[in-house]
Amino acid sequence: MILVLRFEDATTPGYIALREGTYVVGRGKNCDIKLENSTVSRRHCIIRHQEEGWIIEDLGSKNGVHVNEKAVLKTEILQEGDYVLIGKVLGKIELYEEEDYLKERLTPLPITVEFLQEEETEIITTRASIPEIESKLLEVIKDIHHLSFSQLEKDLYSILKKLGVEEIGMAKISASGLAYLSTSSSSIMEKVFKEKSPRKTFVINEGPYFFYNRYIKECDSLYYLLSTSPLDESLFPVLDAIFRYYLLLKNVHPQGKTGEREIILEDYIFESESMKKLIRHAREIAEKEGNILIEGETGVGKEVLAELIHKWSPRAGGPFITVNAAAIPDTLAESELFGISKKSVTGVEEKPGKFEAAHNGTLFFDEIGEMSTAIQAKILRAIETGEIYRIGSINPIKVNIRIIAATNQDLENSVKEGTFRKDLFYRLASFRIKIPPLRERKEDIIPLANKFAQELAREYSKPFNGITEKAKQLLITYEWPGNVRELKNVIGEAIAKIGDDGVLSAKLLPISSRGSTKTADSGEIELEIIEKNAIIKALRKTRGNKTKAAKLLGISRGGLIKKIKRLGIKKEDYT
Repeated sequence: MILVLRFEDATTPGYIALREGTYVVGRGKNCDIKLENSTVSRRHCIIRHQEEGWIIEDLGSKNGVHVNEKAVLKTEILQEGDYVLIGKVLGKIELYEEEDYLKERLTPLPITVEFLQEEETEIITTRASIPEIESKLLEVIKDIHHLSFSQLEKDLYSILKKLGVEEIGMAKISASGLAYLSTSSSSIMEKVFKEKSPRKTFVINEGPYFFYNRYIKECDSLYYLLSTSPLDESLFPVLDAIFRYYLLLKNVHPQGKTGEREIILEDYIFESESMKKLIRHAREIAEKEGNILIEGETGVGKEVLAELIHKWSPRAGGPFITVNAAAIPDTLAESELFGISKKSVTGVEEKPGKFEAAHNGTLFFDEIGEMSTAIQAKILRAIETGEIYRIGSINPIKVNIRIIAATNQDLENSVKEGTFRKDLFYRLASFRIKIPPLRERKEDIIPLANKFAQELAREYSKPFNGITEKAKQLLITYEWPGNVRELKNVIGEAIAKIGDDGVLSAKLLPISSRGSTKTADSGEIELEIIEKNAIIKALRKTRGNKTKAAKLLGISRGGLIKKIKRLGIKKEDYT
């Protein structure tokens, strides 16, 4: 049994992880665990494991030992979640089975734990909400070290070198910390950030190492150029123009190398043979003309695959536009897809639709089966003629697009039931790809979990050092009804609770081996309940008349029938 004691207000380290054994705790230099705090006696207490479990024993200390605010007179058995006060040093107890902790995160002894002084505690009031720049930096540098620059970035840094700028980088700063980084040197970040104290608020604009890049007007958050030495102000407009051009090209050629359809699959996890075979097939059809139908359960990654196909296709330089068919009411579908002409409706401004936005690119329809048959007819006509009409206009607009449609339904069955047009189905399904659910490709689970954990740890400014064997086993045996989307939600919840040792253990996962989630995907479940209740209420109001109920809900009758079937609504629910 592993014992982890997590300290409050410790500067380094923030925790100790101990194997079964006996450990002396105190302020003296011969202690196994030395706590640098004036309220701790030289030999304060002993923490040891014995037959009944982990215990703590007071060695006659001046300020005593308390467990959950109760003074320890001699010994006390420690339980999961106990709060231990050693002098005025507060810690929380966590207990792990051997297989549910990472051996490399066990604490080498003896060790000294340092704490904030009382006056420092007042100064650092927002420490928990501010990312520690040093730890963030080390994570980012590790990532950069393994990245190969695209030709575009090489060209950029070649230009900068001619201007006498040897080491420079660009960072995108979001509310949660460092979100994007590109540098010409693996050491630039170390040199820059060593000047900053990780215990202070990170203010970008201070000092000669940072200057403002005016390109931020076009971005969601701030972009800054970083340099290891002060730069001549006359270079600012030139550098600004270079980075504007760089970012513009990066948006035009998101696939990596200018003029080439070369995709680095670092962002995609395909370890299972079934997915490797599927990806080879997807790459082949990406080069061909023809619309694509992607089938699979909710959350398997249909949009991810669609975007990957777009990047591999000859249309990669064009836009990738998404339409969530299930989220658009019938009353708005035509204007969303085909646009509105100038002054066609009083008080409504002219606007292009999704078809125009996707010109020379790819239009991705998510949950195409939710579209009403009336809208299906208009989509079919647009595909057949290559023309669309804005609402209120008699002038056709030529569009050159490829459609990738996705569905979690059996569209062939919908065709038989008359809720999906047969002619549109064949137009969309020039090529068909079916993504297997996550439970059928278990080899992908742990690699995906590691990828999500690394990404979310950076986003939340949390440490991540690995997943324990017990946690891995739990992830593999769980059935994943919500597929990859649910896996990401589960990992996100675990990372939000992870300790400063960065160990993702089984106890952090909101799932059970019985195949049910405790809290993951609760948002989706709540939405389904709300949707189900709204439909039942509408059916009761219209006394079971589906046409009238659909009108009340702002959806088509066919769409309502599909929802009734998907949500398992029975006649007795509304009669």
